Amino acid sequence: MQGVERATETLAVIVPAYNESERIEEALSQVLRYLDEAGVEGQVIVVDDGSADETRALAQQVATGDARVHIVRYDTNRGKGYAVRQGVAAADADVIVFLDADLSTPVSEIDKVLAAVREGADLVIGSRFRPGANVMQRQPLLRRTFGVGFRWLACSMLDLSVSDVTCGFKGFTRDAARRVFALSTINGWAFDAELLVIAEKLGLKVVEAPITWNDCRDSRVRPLANAVEAWRQLRAIRRNLREGVYEGSHSQAQE
Repeated sequence: MQGVERATETLAVIVPAYNESERIEEALSQVLRYLDEAGVEGQVIVVDDGSADETRALAQQVATGDARVHIVRYDTNRGKGYAVRQGVAAADADVIVFLDADLSTPVSEIDKVLAAVREGADLVIGSRFRPGANVMQRQPLLRRTFGVGFRWLACSMLDLSVSDVTCGFKGFTRDAARRVFALSTINGWAFDAELLVIAEKLGLKVVEAPITWNDCRDSRVRPLANAVEAWRQLRAIRRNLREGVYEGSHSQAQE
């Protein structure tokens, strides 16, 4: 873990989980160890996104042994965007971070979120492409191609200027998280891009933090189907921009 001063902020770490029985216990163990070693008062919120395996039961076992772990559960798989939104609604902390259960971004990178927030950031996004990032294992060629294409589409269609739209590691101040997720509508692949669009519309200070990252192979990714889904969702975000959705009240979530 990187050396940082003892944190005074409270921290909520959201772990969206869909069929993560093989790694949810280890993920929660590492997050709890981070809180202990960093001296951070916090909570860990597991959002069981309608898992069909033992994810919920295993997470509950950890929660039974540690009151800092909280479980949000529902029976139907709704998508990562929906899961993170539910986690934010349940969080009660000064700083709110979400990360993937595969820990492709190590838990210790939360240090960078806390440091950036202390310096005035409202939203901190992990980047695999900024100078100083350390990609230990790259994605397979097909997934890299899909990722490059999606980032290009997102930046061109939505006028985003960040280097890494899709990294599953982001942190917010409490106020920024509440404001951004109150306006978010996308449940699926493009929800990260929507968060950045909303943050820009709200005039939030967004900081990119170069991170250590390690690819975790996931056979659930379906490049063709996911590409169609992502394209449809990017168009929905662009339509929302034109219609002023991100300047008004929360609208009905889209798949």
